[in-house]
Amino acid sequence: MPLAVDINLKGDHELVRILEQLPASVQKKAVRRALRDGTKFLAKQVKAAAPRDSGRMARRMKVRAVKRSRTRIGSRVMMPDRDKLGIPAKAKGYYPMSIEAGWKSRGGKKIPGTRFMRDTVDKHKQQVVDKFQKSLGPAIDHVVARWRQGK
Repeated sequence: MPLAVDINLKGDHELVRILEQLPASVQKKAVRRALRDGTKFLAKQVKAAAPRDSGRMARRMKVRAVKRSRTRIGSRVMMPDRDKLGIPAKAKGYYPMSIEAGWKSRGGKKIPGTRFMRDTVDKHKQQVVDKFQKSLGPAIDHVVARWRQGK
């Protein structure tokens, strides 16, 4: 059975061989589970790097799955909504985006952002990949065990 998921795992041919033997749905479940573990690690790092005012933004960051499709599997670190941050619905700005990307002051001066998310992702990119690779084996074992129970 061909791989339903296009992954480039360096040096881990055994995991790829095991994945190839599984149905596409089981492959995707295992990869989704391992991706979530990597994203949880990244979320922890982003929360630690987030600027603190009230701390509300960092506390309310969540790991969410990417909307499912036939071609994409993933998870992401989500910023909290306006209401969870206590931002009025009619307010013009969105605090997390302003902190990340910057904003223009009332006088028209460009205030640069802190880029805390982008810098954290760049800094920990390899660690996230390592965490994914490390958790893929146990994820395959877990998903296969549940799949066999359902058979």
